[in-house]
Amino acid sequence: MDNKYIQILLAIILFDIALTVGGINLGFLIEFNPLMAYLISQSMALFIFVKIFFQCSLVRVIQYGVSKRSCSSDTNSGNAYYVTAIVAYLLIFVSGFLLFVIT
Repeated sequence: MDNKYIQILLAIILFDIALTVGGINLGFLIEFNPLMAYLISQSMALFIFVKIFFQCSLVRVIQYGVSKRSCSSDTNSGNAYYVTAIVAYLLIFVSGFLLFVIT
């Protein structure tokens, strides 16, 4: 895992999971995603497992796309996938947080 973008993305994912689990356990947060809310109602460990599985699957799909594109001589074009995923994840994270604060 030598790509700094993968490390940044995984750090954001782990921060999101830790913040979500901590916030729910302390009663500060609720999960708006119906699937994740159901998993939390069943088991916090199941929620964590599924969340990590889905997020790691996202990283693997991005790695696959980058490896397929690595035939080109421009190595920065592959990094655009990671940057896009990081920005999208942060936008979803922040919008969910703002939705919680506003409501």
